[in-house]
Amino acid sequence: MQFIKFPIQFQKKHFILIKNILNFALKTANYLRKSWYFILSLISKLNQLRLTKSQIEIKRKNHNFQEEVPFSIQNVYFELDQIEKIYANSMNLDGESVLDFITALCKVSDEELNQNSSLPLIFSLQKVIETAEFNMNRIVIVWNRIWQVIRDHFANAGQNQNINIAMNAVDNLKQLSQKFFTKKERFNLTYQKDFLKTFEIIYQKVNVQNIFIKIFILDCIRSFCTSYFHKIKSGWRIIFNIVNFALQEENQDLSNNSFQILKLILDNNLDIIYDFFADLVQCLASLSKKKDENYAFASIDYVQKCLYYISDKSKNNETLNPKTKETYWVPLLGVLSNLCGDQRPNVQVKSMDCLFSILSLYGHMFSIEFWKIIFQGVLRPLFDEIQFTFQQMITKNLHSLLIEFIRTYENCINNTNEQIIQISVNASKNTILTLGVKFQENDWEIILDFFDRMIRLTTPNKLFEINLDENGEYIVQDVKGKRKQSFLQLQYFKIEQKKYIAHQLICPNTVQIEVLINQYANHAKLVLNVEFKMKIWIIMQENL
Repeated sequence: MQFIKFPIQFQKKHFILIKNILNFALKTANYLRKSWYFILSLISKLNQLRLTKSQIEIKRKNHNFQEEVPFSIQNVYFELDQIEKIYANSMNLDGESVLDFITALCKVSDEELNQNSSLPLIFSLQKVIETAEFNMNRIVIVWNRIWQVIRDHFANAGQNQNINIAMNAVDNLKQLSQKFFTKKERFNLTYQKDFLKTFEIIYQKVNVQNIFIKIFILDCIRSFCTSYFHKIKSGWRIIFNIVNFALQEENQDLSNNSFQILKLILDNNLDIIYDFFADLVQCLASLSKKKDENYAFASIDYVQKCLYYISDKSKNNETLNPKTKETYWVPLLGVLSNLCGDQRPNVQVKSMDCLFSILSLYGHMFSIEFWKIIFQGVLRPLFDEIQFTFQQMITKNLHSLLIEFIRTYENCINNTNEQIIQISVNASKNTILTLGVKFQENDWEIILDFFDRMIRLTTPNKLFEINLDENGEYIVQDVKGKRKQSFLQLQYFKIEQKKYIAHQLICPNTVQIEVLINQYANHAKLVLNVEFKMKIWIIMQENL
């Protein structure tokens, strides 16, 4: 089917012809295929005539003059229901025909939007929304093909240089999204992710000068989170992506809007972080890098809140795989670790306090393998960052940071697991080797007190209190038949022996402290008085 040139002046015969064409389109809908473009173009032209009539009527009313209205315009409103049936009937088309229909409709809409007019037409754009709503219950394979065409059309319209066109496109997309949120997302389907992806595409590709489009998109996302929070499933990933993009912008309005969205999510329900954890961490990391300290402080608070939540959830869910639980910790601890090397002193102190407070509070829950990951992936990079940062900081900050490290090492060493103790001792030695040149005399006092406490705490005094004669008597009792009592006593003895032998690991490592102190004293020209050296000697004599 083809049309010759569309007539400028309509006569009665033209409308009779148009009416017959529309009836024909309804009856042969599945056979029109590519010809749908001409049918939909015709409807678009009729809509333009309606707009022309409306403009003339307004002009006549405002200026009080009579203007002859052509017959064609007077009869434009004929049988509008017949036109609406064209779009509503799309839900009855077969899979291939409906795809042709949508493709033609988007093409006509694109032509309307790009007309050289001060007021772009959005009739077909709105019809795209209506048609999508009519067909959203189709089988997945058909719907995905339909949505791909619609998504591309709205993505292009949302990037239009004309801000009115772009705003209309995003607004219509928002209306369609609201329809989708009322539709329950079935298992293993990603309707929400697919239709929200269009917002992400527009946000990334829109012209930098159209900052209002980005703000409007963030307003749409915030509206979705407020109205459909408990209905959002797969759409969370796209929401986090858009928030992350906005947090990386320097514009204050974008930063504030994106932060409000993130705050709304984290203050409302933390259950979502188990499914979209990586996306959440990226947002918190971007938030921590904002120039405004308040954003960095907020990121620290939310990281801490997430860690508390994960810990409590782990306690209540014993069936959760320990390795799965631990994978949630490292990225969040990494955010705190990065902030510990921040150039802003207040941010650095707050992140350091939070990091070591978390490790001290929940360290007993970690496995040996996880402690190794923490030392390798969190604490060791932190040492390197601090070493670089200290070159640009005043020395007085080192004292408070050293106390935090010592506190963490002390909690780890005061453990019954041999491997954790060994890792902690080695880490404390590496800290001294790495940062020793920065230490002052009062810093070495802290280190000496630390080793003194650890040696006294881990000395296996129980081993010296064992009464061998008494244990020999247990053997005699065992021979005489008192097996149960003797077994319990020997079992207790084995457990205590293993515990204190593990604790004894710190003793031989502590011998190296005097060598390290003298080494750094010579390097930094630190004058150690006699009383200070005597304290080292007393610790060694009493404990080793």
